[in-house]
Amino acid sequence: QFKNELQRLFYSFNQHLRQGAESLYTNISFFDRYYLAHLFNKNSWELEVDELSAVQSAVMRWHTSEVEKQMLRFPVITVALKVKNKKIQDEEFLNFAIKQNLHHTMYNFLVLPHLDAIASCCRLISSKKPFFNSYGSGGVQIGSHQVVSLNLPGIYLRHPDTFEERIKENLQLAKDFLDWHRKLLKEYQYLDATFELGLRSLQRMYSTIGVIGLWDFKQLMGINYSWDDLEGFLKRIRYIIDSWEGFYNCELVPAESAAITLYDTDKTYAEKHRRDKSGYYESGKMYSNQIVSPWVELSLGERVELTGRFSKFFDGGQMMFVNVPSVFQNVHQMRKILEGIVKKGVPYSAFDNYLSRCLENNHLTVGDVDVCPICGSKNILKFRRIVGYFVEQFSMHERRLRDLPYRKIDRIDGHE
Repeated sequence: QFKNELQRLFYSFNQHLRQGAESLYTNISFFDRYYLAHLFNKNSWELEVDELSAVQSAVMRWHTSEVEKQMLRFPVITVALKVKNKKIQDEEFLNFAIKQNLHHTMYNFLVLPHLDAIASCCRLISSKKPFFNSYGSGGVQIGSHQVVSLNLPGIYLRHPDTFEERIKENLQLAKDFLDWHRKLLKEYQYLDATFELGLRSLQRMYSTIGVIGLWDFKQLMGINYSWDDLEGFLKRIRYIIDSWEGFYNCELVPAESAAITLYDTDKTYAEKHRRDKSGYYESGKMYSNQIVSPWVELSLGERVELTGRFSKFFDGGQMMFVNVPSVFQNVHQMRKILEGIVKKGVPYSAFDNYLSRCLENNHLTVGDVDVCPICGSKNILKFRRIVGYFVEQFSMHERRLRDLPYRKIDRIDGHE
C-alpha cells in the first residue's frame, strides 16, 4: 500500500496539466538526523526522529528503484545535511544518500552549518527562523511572492561610467515594485483560494531581488576588474538589501529563458553601441546562471574556491554543477568530492552528467552512452541537468545549442 501511494503521488507530480501545459514544479527535501531533530523537535504529531528517518529511507529507496524503470523529472530532490567545522555530521545518512545518488545523480546537496534553512527548490534557500512556530502545525509555505532581477551585464553595457549608481537606482525601483506587489496581494488575497485555504501566507514569503549574469559581468569588466573588486561590489549591494526594513532576500536566479533573451538583447545593443564589448557575444551562448560559468575550463578546485567565496552573498540560486571526467564507481569517490566542496564553503551543489535511457526496456544508465550496456539497444534518450532537474536533450530547444556543447569537464588535479 505504501509503495502504491508513493507511485500515485510521484507520477501525479509528472502529469501534464490541461491544454498541454507542463507539469507543476514540485520539490521535496530529505533531511539528516540533525535537521529532523531541529525541525520536528516540537511537532504536533509527536513524530520521532527514528520514525521519520525510516520513512525517508523507504521513500529514497523506492525512488531509486522507480527511476530505473521510468524517468521522473519531478519532484526536484534536495538532500539537506548539517556541517560542523567543515565536516558533515551525519555520516550514516550521507553514505546512504550517496549510495542512492550513484544510481541516478538526481540529488541536489544542501550542506549548511546552521539549521535555519531549507531548500524550497533548486532556486531558493529559505530561512525558517521567522516562521519557527509554523512547523508545529505542519505548513512551511516559504517562498517568494515575486522576484525582480537585475541584469548586471546589461546595466554595465549601457552605463559603464555610472554603473554602480544605476545599480542602486534599479535596486530602489525593484524594492518599490516588490512593496507594491506585496500590498496588492495583501489587499486582494481573498480572491485566491490558496491564501484563503491557508496554503500560502504573505507573512512567509520573501520579496526577492534577483541577479542575472554575475560571471558575464565580471568578464565584461575586463582584466583590471579583480575578484576583490567584485566582492566589494557585492558587499555594497548586499548591505543595501539587508538595510531594508521588511522581509527581503537576494538570489542568483536560474533565469532559464531570461538568460537567453537578455543575452540576445544585450548582444544587439553591444553590436550597435559598444563595439569594444561586442566580441564577448560572438560565441552565441547565453548568460551563466552560476557563480562560475559551466562553460569555462577550470580545475574542480578553482571552481569550488570561487563559488565558495561568493556564495555568501546570495540566499539561493548559487547551485554549483560538478562535472567530473567519468562516472563514479563507488560511494567513496562521490563522498570525497562532496566533502571537498563542503570544506570550501559551497552550500549547494549537484553532480552534472548525462543520464541515458533505452526506449526498448527503459534501462537507465548514468553517463553518455549510445548503446544500452544492459540490453544492447541503440535507441537511446539522453537527459541532462537544467538548473536543478534533468530534461530530455531534444526538448531543450535553444539550450541544446547554447549550453550543452560548451559545458566543460572539471579537471581533478593537485589544486583540489
